Amino acid sequence: MCPAVGSKYQVVVEEERPRRLKRGTAEILRCYPVPIHFQNASLLNSQYYFSAELPMADMRSPTPFCVGDNRTYGGYWNAPLLPHKSYGVYYQAVSSANGETKIDCVRVATKGTATRKPEPEQEKQTDHTVKIAGSIAGILLFIIIFLGVILLMKKRRRNYHSYTYYL
Repeated sequence: MCPAVGSKYQVVVEEERPRRLKRGTAEILRCYPVPIHFQNASLLNSQYYFSAELPMADMRSPTPFCVGDNRTYGGYWNAPLLPHKSYGVYYQAVSSANGETKIDCVRVATKGTATRKPEPEQEKQTDHTVKIAGSIAGILLFIIIFLGVILLMKKRRRNYHSYTYYL
């Protein structure tokens, strides 16, 4: 299959911000039809920007690409990634033919911490919950041991009286 006229690959970087997803809902992957330069992303309050655009004709074999290498590719600045932020990296193919454009994208990488640090308020609430659960478990364990000792003493007393013979 020959590549369509106007085919290209694009690398898109999206800053990951904490989102509240309802349980049981999956994240819907959407492609990025509107090209946004890094410099315009903050002005437009966009979470994503294009870091590279590579013509399909230049991509004859697998080529390594370093996201954030501070170089320009196809008019897009591949800006350095900030160490304290998390990013999703997407690779999308764009083909234009007969006045129609098709876009297909896939998430290829994630940069950032695997687990986010909990908010201080959430951390305090979790710590408080753990303390309460520990206290309840300790009290229940004490009650179980206490009841066990009482039952053992009654059983011994009952056994002692059942084998005692009076003369």
